[in-house]
Amino acid sequence: MAKPTNTKGMPPSEAEESWIKHAQTEIQKEPARLEEVAKFLVGVVSISLTIFISKRPEGLADWTGAWFVTATVLWMLSVLLSFFVLYPLRYRFNEDSPDSIRKAYQKITNHKRMVLVLSLLSFFVALGLAAYAFLAG
Repeated sequence: MAKPTNTKGMPPSEAEESWIKHAQTEIQKEPARLEEVAKFLVGVVSISLTIFISKRPEGLADWTGAWFVTATVLWMLSVLLSFFVLYPLRYRFNEDSPDSIRKAYQKITNHKRMVLVLSLLSFFVALGLAAYAFLAG
């Protein structure tokens, strides 16, 4: 593996080397941070769903009730997708190859990020639909 160089083509200074190590550490921590966000999202979704279901007005019109049911399904989808962020998938890599490990880590991170974004989108759409159902109903 080639020795890193700075933008001037020289070996990195001690300060630059510490930033390189810091960046590598942060990249390695990213899947764990995505999992923490997923845990937080599950809590927020659960609390908001509980509030909306327990405070559901009696006189919701049929059409707004359908919006509310759709929102509830999207909320459940959001929770399910968040759990998929937390679920440890099996990724194959060569334990003796840093390049193989790095590629597997990138694959893990990209997968978790994509699923978390889908979960967030589902939650925000559900929240908007439920708010609309309450305001229109």
